[in-house]
Amino acid sequence: MEFVPIIYLNQLSNNNYEKIISTYDSIMLIEGKCNELTDQIVHIEQWLEELPKDLTIFYDLCICSSNVDGHCRIYDTNGYNKEETMKVFSKKLEVLLKKTRIRSLVLSDMNKDTLDYIYKNYGSVIDIWYEFKTKSQLYNVFRSMMQLPFIQKEYHVDGSDLDVLYRITEYTHNIILKPCLTTIDISQSLFQEKGLYTSAFMTSAEAIMIQYLNKEYHIDFLSELTSELCRIGYNKLFIPGELLI
Repeated sequence: MEFVPIIYLNQLSNNNYEKIISTYDSIMLIEGKCNELTDQIVHIEQWLEELPKDLTIFYDLCICSSNVDGHCRIYDTNGYNKEETMKVFSKKLEVLLKKTRIRSLVLSDMNKDTLDYIYKNYGSVIDIWYEFKTKSQLYNVFRSMMQLPFIQKEYHVDGSDLDVLYRITEYTHNIILKPCLTTIDISQSLFQEKGLYTSAFMTSAEAIMIQYLNKEYHIDFLSELTSELCRIGYNKLFIPGELLI
């Protein structure tokens, strides 16, 4: 099973991540929060120029920071603005596909309009991966410990509702399950579906727990987890870069 380090764009300039980038064949880049869409585009071009040419890049595409009321959608005073949402996606995709080497896009939480648009216009030139986010008390416990508020989002779906996930196969068979630990049980059913290429996404909360077990109890939980994921049939583990430093 392949490890794919997860790195935020603004971490690429951190010297601690240079070894990761030079060690692994692939990385996942996440945009994080930026105030302006134009800032994101400038940074994308600037940072990607410095990466090794043979590095495979999975790019987590999102426009969440461009709006405050919806996830991967733009809202105005009249509600959801489909035209403006598509305009933003078009601009980002234009930069990514024409000015960078990225050919693997990781999508999540997008409504059908946006998925249809990406698949119709870019499905023939990119590999589409879909990040399936399930409801989990893990988020709530972690945020409580960090004294952060948590609101269950509409895109956190019931892990047992596999019909939601199967509808995504209209666009791609590359499925990433998130969180890693709480979706292991449902993955057993997924592997019975012919053609699904299933991977796991380890959240920051899971990474912190693993670091604690390693430090306080000298338990190599990551190795045990990796063995179990391999046994079930996972192909990749997208893992926070700080666990690999």
